[in-house]
Amino acid sequence: MERAEVVLHIAEGSVFLSENEVVSETMTSNAFGLMRAFLSALILVSGLSCVAQEDPVQVRVHFLDAVGSPPENLDLVEVRVLQGDTEVIPTFSSSLRERPGVEGSGLPDENGNGRPELVVDIPTGENVEIELYGFDATFNAEGAPESLTLSYVGRSGQLWLEPGERRYIDIGFYKIGEANALDRFDDHATPRAFHTATRLDDGRILISGGFDRTAAVDCPAEAPAGSSCHELTATRSAQIYDPATARYWPVTMLEGRGGHSATLLSDGRVLLAGGSNSLTLAFLPASAGAGVMFFSADAHASFEIFDPELGREAEDAARDGDPGRGMFVGGPGDTSVVGALNVGRVLHGAAVEGGQVVLAGGLGRDASMTFELFDENKAGGYGVYSADGNIFDAPHEYPAVTVLDGEVWVIGGSIASSNEHIAEVIEISSAGDASVSNAVDAGFPTGPSMQDRPGFGLVGPRVMEEDGVALVVGWVGPQCDPADPNTPVFEADSFVGCAASDRGFTINDGVAQSANDTGYAFGTLTRLVDGKVVGAGGLDSSDYATSPDTLLYRDIPSGGATASSLALLRPRAFHAAAPLFDTAIFISGGLRVTGDGSMLTFIDTDEAHVFDPSGFRTVVEAPPTTEED
Repeated sequence: MERAEVVLHIAEGSVFLSENEVVSETMTSNAFGLMRAFLSALILVSGLSCVAQEDPVQVRVHFLDAVGSPPENLDLVEVRVLQGDTEVIPTFSSSLRERPGVEGSGLPDENGNGRPELVVDIPTGENVEIELYGFDATFNAEGAPESLTLSYVGRSGQLWLEPGERRYIDIGFYKIGEANALDRFDDHATPRAFHTATRLDDGRILISGGFDRTAAVDCPAEAPAGSSCHELTATRSAQIYDPATARYWPVTMLEGRGGHSATLLSDGRVLLAGGSNSLTLAFLPASAGAGVMFFSADAHASFEIFDPELGREAEDAARDGDPGRGMFVGGPGDTSVVGALNVGRVLHGAAVEGGQVVLAGGLGRDASMTFELFDENKAGGYGVYSADGNIFDAPHEYPAVTVLDGEVWVIGGSIASSNEHIAEVIEISSAGDASVSNAVDAGFPTGPSMQDRPGFGLVGPRVMEEDGVALVVGWVGPQCDPADPNTPVFEADSFVGCAASDRGFTINDGVAQSANDTGYAFGTLTRLVDGKVVGAGGLDSSDYATSPDTLLYRDIPSGGATASSLALLRPRAFHAAAPLFDTAIFISGGLRVTGDGSMLTFIDTDEAHVFDPSGFRTVVEAPPTTEED
């Protein structure tokens, strides 16, 4: 097998050389300190003899401080080369600086060009990936590592190298335990809200649609006096975020849509369904319960599909897997035209069961009382089945949808005055064939006297299932009794909020129980690759102030959440989130809302959080090094 070499240069400062040209870049200081590093790897592929060859390009390491040099707590870099999950060379590491008492330690200058570097021997002619780990280390008097703390992580995308090839790549180096602002390059995120973020099978993240413009407008007649109203306008813009490089790649959708659903299909494509061109938000005054109302007159009865393998470069000149690849297609006939749904729906819920996508409720004519089934393997071409008979007992205008023990639960979405208005259950018997029943038929919610639980009838809740138990969070529900803020008032017509902070609950075998520490609305619930669930952002339960808080759910069935020490860089609501790497989360866009709801501001910086280094390779002892100790 022919081999190639990866030369990793650790640069002091932020200068890179390209032959005789010198380019200096000044990095802007960030108020949140050192957030992310960018480690660029120069790929040298011409056999082992290339070590002594002069490199024409000096590659660089950028840290987000004014100097741009590696931080003091970054002492050791570990390198892994993988094919899938298999290591193709033994893991090795090297200290970045000279160890006390160890002559010749630190990064070697392998090719005598005056630049410290690591040389990694890797195979050519096949896909590989590089993982990087940065450690804060302490050394004893002899220079041997005594302790290691994993502080930075990074992973390249797909690399395909040929003999004789020479190039460099950028690898994003993410700080563990701190928020990483993703604004390193000019091609940063497009500000948006009510959009979707979907992790693709290859680890890239698809950011789709949403609303990117807002204007204050007169409120609809249905909104109480004193409300503040804003009209949002949708965009056709989509982006692909590449975690390897922390860069964004533009994609264009077939139709502008916000408030839609995005569902990962079994073949790796992504279904975007419904949404609308515009959405009006009404923030109610405190005298009316401090709630939020949603209005839309143009919900889309359409879908489109993102195919991550279409639109590839004719020749992948960089041999990096073309991270910007992928494009949107429509229905199975003319793929340049959007496919059709049975009814227009926006702010609906979606879940996959039995190989079919259930699209339930939402705003739009007939939407809140109906559901429909999308089948990627439908005879005659992918699409939806007729929705005849798919009728709910109660409206679900902005629900959450999940699967519990093979049944699809449609939860909340409208103000509840009785148990029958809280949740309904869809059972799919075959392709395109489903029946619906009210959740009270299964004894939901149960209690000492089967009392009504209108406080569980939430608008815009978020839901996450784990081992047959569903966690439902959100606080926009029925109006509360002014004399007792924990007692909701039965007002079926009231679309108002409640000041109580505990508005979440769990569903376990049809039994509903309150879940603590879930007092936010319109945030996100995201399952990380390692199984943990993270709640992030949203609106505070007593007013419209956007929250920077994150909650970590390590075990939903056991109940409760752990307040995370990682706060968002920017408080936000109506944003999107997706899992990143193994134990990290990607937070995208959203809105900041003033306390009285009179002003909305789009958040223009995405961010990444690595919550727990144990999801990466656990280091129990010092890894082997390239130096002789």
